[in-house]
This record gives sequence, structure tokens and C-alpha cells, in this order.
Amino acid sequence: VQLWDVQILCVKRGNVHTHQKVNVVQLVEQKYFVKLIRVMDIIVKIIKVWFVSQIIVKGATETGLMKFKEDLVDRFGKLPDVFAGLLETVRLKWIAKRLGIEKVLIRRDKMKLYFPADQNAYIYKSDEFGKMINYVMMNPKTFTVKQTANELLIIAIGVDDIYEALGLLGEVELFVKKDSQANLA
Repeated sequence: VQLWDVQILCVKRGNVHTHQKVNVVQLVEQKYFVKLIRVMDIIVKIIKVWFVSQIIVKGATETGLMKFKEDLVDRFGKLPDVFAGLLETVRLKWIAKRLGIEKVLIRRDKMKLYFPADQNAYIYKSDEFGKMINYVMMNPKTFTVKQTANELLIIAIGVDDIYEALGLLGEVELFVKKDSQANLA
């Protein structure tokens, strides 16, 4: 039995099937309405806390993240796409942190990159930030920059999911690092 197989009460078009063993992922795919709101909320919170604690225990490295994924698959079987996406979210946060980005938000075909509100933050004085802005300016069809009184925001258009966000931010990081390494040579 995998973690995702649970005993639940499910409703499909008014027909009640009690205590039927079902796969949670299949329920979502089959558009069942699941009456587990409180229980599922608690389970999700426990899994998230456990997930984050395990990443911290395994070490915040690519090797640690891959080991963690292998452990999950060994213990529970094939992971649902939601959990695979969570692993990619960790990678996205690592790249964002290296680029000085405080927050990444992906919603409605856009990725928003939030920078520190403090205008004296180190990132704004770094060469890497200047190179990142150069990359953004060289790609006006993809990026726009928005400056408000409180924050700097870079918006990437056409980013639908975590995988596209990871690819795009990875390209930015490669550009910044490549340019930095060329200057050292």
C-alpha cells in the first residue's frame, strides 16, 4: 500500500461510496469530491513540515535533495506530480537566493521576482545584479521591470509552471555567472 492510498468516504455525482480504497491522485483525476477537508488539511500540513525537515536534515544541496527524493520513492512508491513540483520549488528557491531575489511568485502565466525593499541592500551594489538587469533588458519580450516606492519587481511573462520558472531563472543565473567568469579570465 502506498502513502497515497487511503480509506475515505467519496462522493461522485451524488452517489456515495463508503470506505472505498482509492488513490488520492486518481480521485482528483476523476473529479471526485472528497469529504476530507479537515483531515486532508492536517495531513498536508504534517507532510509539508516533514518534507521541509527532511530537506534540512539531508542538507540543502543537490545531492541531499536527490537522496531525499530516492528515499521517498523507496518508502512510498512513485511520487505524485505535486511532490515532484515541491522538489523543483526547492531548486527554484536556491537559484533565487543566489541571485538576491527575496520572493518568487508564479501565477497566471507570470513569474514575479521580488527584490529586497531596503535600497541599501548588498544585492543592489553587486556586479551580479547589474548583469542580471542587463539580461532582463536584453529580453524585453520576456521581462518587464516595475519599481514602486517600496520594492523592485521583475516580471517574466509566459511562465506557466515551476519547470518553466526553473528553466528561465537558470538561464539568468548562467548568464550572470558566465559573464562573471569571462571577466576573471
